[in-house]
Amino acid sequence: MWLKKAPVNLFSLALLIAALYFTIFATNPYAIGAFVFLLLCFFKHHWKNTVSLKFVGVIGAFFLAYFLFLHHRAAIQDKQAPSEIKQVVLVADTISVNGEQLSAIGKAKGQTYQIFYRLKSEREQHYFKTVSRTPVLRGKIKVSPATGQRNFQGFNYQSYLASQGIYRIAKIEHLDSVAPLKSISPLTFFHQLRRKALVHIQTHFPNPMRHYMTGLL
Repeated sequence: MWLKKAPVNLFSLALLIAALYFTIFATNPYAIGAFVFLLLCFFKHHWKNTVSLKFVGVIGAFFLAYFLFLHHRAAIQDKQAPSEIKQVVLVADTISVNGEQLSAIGKAKGQTYQIFYRLKSEREQHYFKTVSRTPVLRGKIKVSPATGQRNFQGFNYQSYLASQGIYRIAKIEHLDSVAPLKSISPLTFFHQLRRKALVHIQTHFPNPMRHYMTGLL
């Protein structure tokens, strides 16, 4: 009920916050331009409404401080990232197999990585296509920065990953072992639950229905 009493349109406020997030994390002309445009539109409609301006100012200051804190923490983690790791825990519902290429988001010692691995056999391919529990991978894993923008108006993979709080790519050169994570958190449980649903759709539904359902999920 209190949402209806807010002095501003909450959808517009959400757009402003989202634009602020990408302005800080992506830091490209498009993100900055979108934020400035939305901010000007807001001021145009609420210039004489001091209550709305104060409300958005307080909310905006809170999210600005929060996003800057996240950005600062991520920058510190980025500088402290090792050149090699020996173990990584994959986020279950981010696992994707495209031919011989495995990709996923992984975590190791408080750091988040974009994981890549070239599958060596059909057995490995089948395992990662159907696994639903959170896998722990051990082996020789090289860590490197993501590739930035290579040409004008080209895709900036580094900024794309940074918008998700990822600053390093981890390539598994040699995989020694794979085992399910023994102790899971509530968040990990929900990732596993979503992964089970994704695997069920991929194995029980025909094309193109599986792609539609996977996209919706």
